[in-house]
Amino acid sequence: MPGMASGRGRQVIIVECPVNRPSARRYALDLILKERLGLKWKWRPSTRRAYRISVAGVPGRSLRLPDRLLSVSDQDWLQPASLPRTPLARWQVPPVDQAWAGTDGAVPVIYGKHSPVGSDDGLKVSLPLDVPGSVFFMCSRYEEWVLPDRDEHGRFPSHASVAGRCGFLTEPIVDHYIELLWAAMHRLWPHLRRRETSFRTMLSHDVDRPYLEPLKSLKDVATDVHAALRGENRPATREEAWLAGREIVDPHFALRRRTLLTENGSAFRWLLDLAARHGLRSAFYFLGGVTDPQRDASYAVGHPALRGLMVLLRREGHEIGLHPSYASGTDITAIRREFRALRRACAFERIWQAKWGARMHYLRWIPKETARTLDKAGLDYDATLTYADHIGFRCGTCHEFPGFDHVTGKPMRLRLRPLIAMDVSVTSRIYMNLGFGEAAFTALRDVKEACRAVNGNFTLLWHDNRLATEEERHLLAEVVSA
Repeated sequence: MPGMASGRGRQVIIVECPVNRPSARRYALDLILKERLGLKWKWRPSTRRAYRISVAGVPGRSLRLPDRLLSVSDQDWLQPASLPRTPLARWQVPPVDQAWAGTDGAVPVIYGKHSPVGSDDGLKVSLPLDVPGSVFFMCSRYEEWVLPDRDEHGRFPSHASVAGRCGFLTEPIVDHYIELLWAAMHRLWPHLRRRETSFRTMLSHDVDRPYLEPLKSLKDVATDVHAALRGENRPATREEAWLAGREIVDPHFALRRRTLLTENGSAFRWLLDLAARHGLRSAFYFLGGVTDPQRDASYAVGHPALRGLMVLLRREGHEIGLHPSYASGTDITAIRREFRALRRACAFERIWQAKWGARMHYLRWIPKETARTLDKAGLDYDATLTYADHIGFRCGTCHEFPGFDHVTGKPMRLRLRPLIAMDVSVTSRIYMNLGFGEAAFTALRDVKEACRAVNGNFTLLWHDNRLATEEERHLLAEVVSA
């Protein structure tokens, strides 16, 4: 099973491969060998268009992989000619490796041999998969930099992706590839030890509408009071003026205590109790500003009621994050302003966190700009990357990993925490249209089981305002319990 191995100690993996695109190669090999498998490795330049993997001090044994994507010409790099040829070939995984890979049959070959056949003579193993190239393709979101397809919100749609078109969107293909690579390495060098991971459910919530009524700032309240006292229907006496002012001010201060904790079936309290029953540490992402009044929320993150909600969430062990506004993903000034507003509100309540994450409003991820904007703004991780129109593995993995900047050609400081499923993707009529019954539960359970098979993270987004009915709560509770 993934994550299990025995060994005498840590040894150095030697990877022989071409020297072109060194940053991209190092990114992919670091992600596979160092980050995921916990192995120390060294690069040895080679003129052969292939990867040859060996272990220092253990002669006579090697593992070979084809080199396809990262050896394309400069002319074809980030061009349609470099995309995988579809329909993809499929490699029938040997039965001995199926348990390691978390799959029970064939896997699609994103990049690799056109006639995918492996070999194993006990000393030399050959896989038909370009594992580094395929991992780079999926995790760097290479195709999204190449293809122009966008929906009405500027998002890359699932049906335009290779995974969507070739039917493996609900398979963690990157994780399968890495486990197949490890299975081959373990057969050749059974003493090697790898990093172990454990399955986790990571529940998260975008705080879009925490109030049944919009909250006003103190400035807006003062403006309303001034208008009431000075307008055409202004009070005739001091007592009437006092009463008129109280009619405006009192509801404002009452709303400081009126969140969905006490309204609409106590949604936040219900979420906290659900997390407590299952021992989960949830993440709550708050909007920090407005860049599109028609789509962004009407609350101010610094309002006392919102700060009180954040205090409660932190007291119960949960994480606070930023939910950047609709049009902020391409605007570094807006992102920084909203991030400052969130941290200022938290600092006022003495809420401190070692790391700060974000998830874009509407999952509005602009391929060539959003990651770079978040990275420059100082966010530590992003949790946006799934498709709005379909659940599954947009990045091919359910494990966190560093982003890659195609402009600089280098890895980012920003880490990407793949989102596997969103409530609206499953239930909405404009997306998968599965409702709240058995079909929706089955779809969510299946991707959760796919994460479990590779000891990954099932990251689920459920909005705060999607808990108004019993069927909504029942579906979420059943999925968390599955």
